[in-house]
Amino acid sequence: MPRIRRVSATAASAASRWARASPRHRARSTGVSQAFADLAWKQVAAGVRGETSLDAWDARKLATGSSPDAEKYKNEYFAASFADAISIYLLSLFLDVDYHDLRERDYPLLAPTPMAERLRKVAELFPPNPGFEFAIYNKRRS
Repeated sequence: MPRIRRVSATAASAASRWARASPRHRARSTGVSQAFADLAWKQVAAGVRGETSLDAWDARKLATGSSPDAEKYKNEYFAASFADAISIYLLSLFLDVDYHDLRERDYPLLAPTPMAERLRKVAELFPPNPGFEFAIYNKRRS
């Protein structure tokens, strides 16, 4: 019986650490969906401007360079962009999000259409729970 308690305590401790972990850490530890990575890299190859965070922006610049560590930075880029997309997706399940409000001045923000593609891919991987809705609405300029 004591052994079961230790396992339970360890599992509870691990679950607690997991709950406190950042989305970026979760993406690195669980891996990035191949479908998402393919979509993100297709956007990079197509020359889509901007990115979802400064980490993703920096990793993308290094991943597209000719350094011997380009593959390492490509994986960092996938982890950062996947974590960013998951974070925005989860936020959008609880709040109405105006994507342009997430903009920072240190890097150009990813265009809305490619971001919508990434969010739809995340929604396919992690469908919302009953009672929650994921929808993308395009704002028309007046």
